[in-house]
Amino acid sequence: MSDELFYVITQIIGFIAMGLGIVSYQAKKNKIILIFQLVSAGFWVLQFALLGKWNGTFLNAISLIRCLVYAFNDKLKINRILIIIILNALITTATVFAIGNDGWIALLPGIAMIVTTIFYAFNDNLKLRISSFSTSPLWMIYDILVGSIAGTCTEIFVMCSVVVSLFRFHRKKKEKEIVNLENNYHNNQE
Repeated sequence: MSDELFYVITQIIGFIAMGLGIVSYQAKKNKIILIFQLVSAGFWVLQFALLGKWNGTFLNAISLIRCLVYAFNDKLKINRILIIIILNALITTATVFAIGNDGWIALLPGIAMIVTTIFYAFNDNLKLRISSFSTSPLWMIYDILVGSIAGTCTEIFVMCSVVVSLFRFHRKKKEKEIVNLENNYHNNQE
């Protein structure tokens, strides 16, 4: 296989991961968001491994585990604080080892993963979206520096997708509040 074809295939894998990630933020339920992100993380693991970027590979593998644990914790019944401690210890370890290969840029996704892991524990889709929005710039810088076109595009789309989903859900909430106010008004008039 030629280097150019290999590179194109690697980027296509990233774009598949990107599509799954973008779709995830349009879901209403945390579990659905996490399942889409779990599958997306699997594609990111493959893409970063093919790019030879082990920090991205290992952190996305941890992300896959994180999504699995948080998505099914209602059945697993693992203490959320324990999950945060274990996952963040894994993230920190992977990041420290990656600094030897990647230098300071390894810190960017490591920090993003630690913050996101903490916010995922709240089981609140608003916090989940806000954490993803706030950590996307760190991943975006890393993606640019390691040559992941799909990763860079993903972070741009994630930030846009989160803004759209926040607007959609906020608008629906306001519409419900208006309907409730109107119903209360009409009930008080009777």
